[in-house]
Amino acid sequence: MEHLKKKKKLLNDKGLSLVEMIIVIAIIAVMSGIAITTVTLINSAKAKEAGVTFNSEFTDTATKAKSQVCVVQGVQQPTYRYCLKLYQASNGKYFIQHGYYNPMGATEADKYLFYDEDNTNSGKGTSMSNRVEIRYTNRAGDTVKVNNSGDSGTVDHVYIVFNTDGTMREGFGTFTFYKKNGNEVSNVVIRKNGSHYMD
Repeated sequence: MEHLKKKKKLLNDKGLSLVEMIIVIAIIAVMSGIAITTVTLINSAKAKEAGVTFNSEFTDTATKAKSQVCVVQGVQQPTYRYCLKLYQASNGKYFIQHGYYNPMGATEADKYLFYDEDNTNSGKGTSMSNRVEIRYTNRAGDTVKVNNSGDSGTVDHVYIVFNTDGTMREGFGTFTFYKKNGNEVSNVVIRKNGSHYMD
């Protein structure tokens, strides 16, 4: 008897109609579209924010370079120059470190000096998103990706060095900020004379 009741129930249970299935599929499609649009907008905003952060850090350091002598660990160093280092950490995030350039240094480690006390995030520097890709085009027109992959056509960092008269010693060129899907979002252009703009 119980078996017959179950069989009768199965026969009466017809499932979803075609119209109901179409409605369900339409709802899923709309929700997927909203999710994709949201992720795209977030990625665009993060890439734009990274460009704004970079531009702000450059502006602040350029102003300091023209008006202040470098004070390194409490000691004035008149021959030193202010510098920035743009790099990508192992977690994919980009950072901008504040440091000093010593023209008398014999090796890269002696020339470019970065101290934890001069930087936020436990010495890593000002953080930017990992939802961005940054490319640097130098004065000669050569473009490289700034990342830590070690692949051909990449560099793991770019130094930006300021002179006391407001001109640039290193790092002038174009820094382009892309969304993860490869679409360009903004540029920060730095000229050798120290002028710069963001578009």
